[in-house]
Amino acid sequence: MRFCCKLAVALTLLFTAATARAQMTPDNVGQPASGMPTILQGVGFRPELNAQMPLDTSFKDETGKDVRLGDYLHTQKPVLLAFVYYGCPMMCTQLEQGVVGSLRMLSFNPGRDYEVVFVSFDNRDTPEMAAAKKATAMNKFRRPETSTGWHFLSGSKESIAAVTNAANFHFNYDAKSNLFAHASGVIIVRSEDDLLKSVEAIPGAVGLVDVYSINSRVNVLKVDGKLPLEQGYFLKGN
Repeated sequence: MRFCCKLAVALTLLFTAATARAQMTPDNVGQPASGMPTILQGVGFRPELNAQMPLDTSFKDETGKDVRLGDYLHTQKPVLLAFVYYGCPMMCTQLEQGVVGSLRMLSFNPGRDYEVVFVSFDNRDTPEMAAAKKATAMNKFRRPETSTGWHFLSGSKESIAAVTNAANFHFNYDAKSNLFAHASGVIIVRSEDDLLKSVEAIPGAVGLVDVYSINSRVNVLKVDGKLPLEQGYFLKGN
């Protein structure tokens, strides 16, 4: 499938501690973790290549139906996976809008060519909240026929921990503000072997480009000084 020959192009997102009561500064950039506020310590998103996702983990989808993560990953289509929480006042909404806006620029369609899965990391989130988020996404995406390719999941603390730990996504809850300190990013999961193919990404910067048709108008991410198609480049087409 041509979509599987795409490159996941991601840019690292840097946040400042000043914006971070509800958001986060990734623990691998900026000031040392020891100098961060306690709520930010240990927060980060560092997906690892060849990480195995827990396919039997149970969730509820936006209709309240019991589902497993493997229901979406055991297909012949790649999966765009993002961690959010539906009550987030800022960053998660920006990420969701960025994903929708970026995917709208592609001719490929969710459901037919790939799946989009949002997983809430707040166990208090409900299918009703997930349904509202999906309705907003579908309204902005403007392709109602792709509805079956968009999935908004909620689940228990145990299910959330299993999936977020597998993706190396870590967050903290601040009871005083009732908000989460968390990272923001998107990972591309290749369903054949659950290979994580991406790094942290800024909202709106998710790009899927044909590795064989890159030209001077396409901005791509250098990794260790290397460009796509050069030996040793970290992100590769399938």
